Amino acid sequence: MLKTLKIVLSVFAAIILLIVIAAAALPLLFSPNDFKPQIASAVKDNTGRDLTIAGDIELSIFPWLGVTAEKLALSNAEGFQEIPFAEIESAQIRAKLLPLLSKKFEVDRVVLKGLILNLEKNDAGVNNWDDFKQAKPEAYTAATSTEWEDADAVDTDKDAEGFKAIAGLAVAGVSLENAQLNWHDRQNDERFSIKELNLVSGDLAFDKPIDFKLRFRLDQPEQERNSHYQLSTAVSFNENLDHFQVTRFDLSTEIRGKDIPGGSLSAKMAALAELNLNAQTLELTKLDVESGQLHATATLSGTNIVDAPVFEGPVSIARFDPSAWLKQAGIDPPVMRDAQALTSFGADFRLQISSESADVQSISIQLDDSAINGNVRVDNFDDPVISFDLNVDTLNADRYLAPEDESGKTTQPIAGPAAAVAAGASMIPVETLRSLNINGLLSFGQLTISNLLLHGVDLKLTAKDGKVNTEQRVKTMYRGSYEGAMNLNVTGELPQWRLNEKFNEIQIEPLLNDYAGSAKIAGALTASTKLQASGNDSKALKSSLNGQVDFLFKDSIIRGFNLQQMIDDAKSLLKGIQVLRDNPKDQTAFSEIKGSAQIVNGLISNNDLIATASKLEATGKGTADLKSERIDYQVNAKLVRSKAAESTADKIKELPIVINIRGNFKEPEYKLDIASMLKDRQLEKLERKKDKLLDKLDKKVGPGVSDILKKFF
Repeated sequence: MLKTLKIVLSVFAAIILLIVIAAAALPLLFSPNDFKPQIASAVKDNTGRDLTIAGDIELSIFPWLGVTAEKLALSNAEGFQEIPFAEIESAQIRAKLLPLLSKKFEVDRVVLKGLILNLEKNDAGVNNWDDFKQAKPEAYTAATSTEWEDADAVDTDKDAEGFKAIAGLAVAGVSLENAQLNWHDRQNDERFSIKELNLVSGDLAFDKPIDFKLRFRLDQPEQERNSHYQLSTAVSFNENLDHFQVTRFDLSTEIRGKDIPGGSLSAKMAALAELNLNAQTLELTKLDVESGQLHATATLSGTNIVDAPVFEGPVSIARFDPSAWLKQAGIDPPVMRDAQALTSFGADFRLQISSESADVQSISIQLDDSAINGNVRVDNFDDPVISFDLNVDTLNADRYLAPEDESGKTTQPIAGPAAAVAAGASMIPVETLRSLNINGLLSFGQLTISNLLLHGVDLKLTAKDGKVNTEQRVKTMYRGSYEGAMNLNVTGELPQWRLNEKFNEIQIEPLLNDYAGSAKIAGALTASTKLQASGNDSKALKSSLNGQVDFLFKDSIIRGFNLQQMIDDAKSLLKGIQVLRDNPKDQTAFSEIKGSAQIVNGLISNNDLIATASKLEATGKGTADLKSERIDYQVNAKLVRSKAAESTADKIKELPIVINIRGNFKEPEYKLDIASMLKDRQLEKLERKKDKLLDKLDKKVGPGVSDILKKFF
């Protein structure tokens, strides 16, 4: 038995010795460089590209079976730059020879040095690697198809055994040294380069964490920026390559550029992850992103990630200064009226996102002094359908608008919140509005817009197929209330507006003070408007405005003139007495002012104004031009004195006084119309003379004659 064993061992020893001798002698018997033409020909047949091997090919047999090649270059596709598609300074791969005899693959570190990859898209949108996707040459296809047919005939049990054999694979790591990737998109005129790309891994083995370290530099010449990235991670995976775990992921970057304040901006990201391809799940935990003041955290669970990925989980953004962060990132923040606007932001919400939709629930946002809560959903990213339900406790929208021009506050007539927004639009974004598909509700506890202070605001918005509709209500608007509806149609060449509004007992003085900076009138306003206009800016809207306005002022005061005093002054002037007075504190109180107005192409006409006071009566008529912002109005007023215990019918009415109101909206002028008053006075004298003559006729001819004659005069 021992003798037999010795013989067997001697045979095996002889075989091993022969292998060692052969391994040592094989490189001496032929040079692998002799096969360069065959290698280049095979590459040409299979890719259509030219392979150039300018360096040496070295072959090693024992103890490592491997190959090293230097200075390789693969030609570019036709129609692109005449530079290599890929270049490699050197490549090395080798495995221990003896373990191969027992189907064990012990591979040394795989090293690839000096890789340069030039990727390009031409003006037609064709990439310089698209030809690799094309069908292989017929000879290659026939050969490979035969191989696959033979492979399909192999017993599946043997396939499984072969796969288990590969499970014995052990690689001492992968090294990618000083690689470079250049990208040039000629169609969109974009380019960037990834340089100094270095990747080092630890030993590659199944079910054990593998360390990876990656670093590279991203150059963007058009933006005059370069970014440095570093990644340190640990990944493990099973033999079937269907279960992966990331037990460490630390990514850091630093962006450098002339347009970045301080010259650079840094960011960090960390996370843990677990991927199960069989269950189609991906768990991202302890996701942490930090960049300057910005700090966000999240935990996301992914389901159905192969067929139709969906990720869901909580997201939190700690409070930070968005304006300062944008400046640090080299982005100019929008210029706003309030320099302190957009200086504080924080958010918490629950996110569900897929390739087709995003659903943001349980939103809690802190924007400066405002708290925003609610839900937002977006379906169909290609043609977004947006729905929302948001509540804001308090918001001063004016803080976020562009600064006012040098002309200062507006002088246009006051209207409701919807009209104020429309009038403030410099240019309606027609194309954007046509593409909107929105259905939402927005509520405010307190809202400031166009300097108007509103409480309990509800806005319902719908937009689809170029038709935008709003319904708005204000529970408390300067001690009154408001409701309105606006319709905007942008399907045609010019936007078409329709606006219906109702104001109920709104105190007009504080409203005008807030809106225009001053108020010439006080009192409680009840009004309704039905307006329509066309155009895509405020000027066009004013000149095309048409509609009807009905109004009623109660307990009102008009400042800037004293109507009773003007009547007294008029009497003095008629008597030839000079009047010299100008009191800016003059005012006139009315118990009621009511009327209506018709608007035609921006011209407001009113012919039925009636104003009553304790000792005054007034009527008015005239026009106000929104385009020129000028007024031309006439008021006829008279004193009404009553004797003690007399009824209204017994009141003694005096001569009317005519007052002309002309000028601009902001500073109108009030002047007595003496000519009209003199004319009326002469008519009154003639009337009195006529009455005296008729009385004489009654006495001489008989009673009743005057009544008959009055019918003719």
